[in-house]
Amino acid sequence: KPVIISDSHSSASAGFKDRENAMLCSMKNAPALADIIINLKTNEELRNKISNGAYELFCNNFSIKKIGLSFKEKL
Repeated sequence: KPVIISDSHSSASAGFKDRENAMLCSMKNAPALADIIINLKTNEELRNKISNGAYELFCNNFSIKKIGLSFKEKL
């Protein structure tokens, strides 16, 4: 599924990149959010690109194995 997140420092530090693995949206901007939703609904290529990028980001950075290894390194 495609990911829509707020455009914030924490989004960038987590590895989210606009139109690569997420659609970034300004906070408290309902018209921008609506435009993103419509764009994803009508643009299958973009929707698939975002979905695949988000899945890759999750597998590389947020899987149970990756989080466990990161935790182990900090001990």
